[in-house]
Amino acid sequence: MPQENSEPRRERLVYTTLSALFAALTAVFAQVKFYLGPVPYTMQNFMIMLAALVLKPKYAALSQVMYLALIGFGVPAAAGFKGGPQVLVGYTAGYLWMFPVSCYVMSYLSRKYAKLSSEELLRLSLKDIVSLLTISFISVLPIYFVGFLVFSHYTLQPTAPSTRLS
Repeated sequence: MPQENSEPRRERLVYTTLSALFAALTAVFAQVKFYLGPVPYTMQNFMIMLAALVLKPKYAALSQVMYLALIGFGVPAAAGFKGGPQVLVGYTAGYLWMFPVSCYVMSYLSRKYAKLSSEELLRLSLKDIVSLLTISFISVLPIYFVGFLVFSHYTLQPTAPSTRLS
């Protein structure tokens, strides 16, 4: 019995393969960092945005779910060559868990705005580029909002009362 699906099998295979490629590239770019003051930034956010521009929303999100799976299975794919389940529940977990969400949102919004295919990216006007940058900014807000909440939960805990006798 033939499968009824809006995407042909070959197209699904190509997009799934591209999703895996973007997961691997996100892992590589997570190791590239620079500092703005004391705060380190990695280039994995660049890969999230690029995946969102190239892939359809569900495949863009899938690429980041695959990235999280790599980390969860212990592959040192997170920033600083870290991996394992502890990374997915640690102080940077909020940032990581929002990668698929932001990737999906950016892919969806950019396609809604520009009706893009990856071949059309080179023919964008300045207005389109500014609009896509605005969409990018909006799309990464969940990463930083949830990431900050989780990070602050870990780092701003009140100190335990002293057990020292006076």
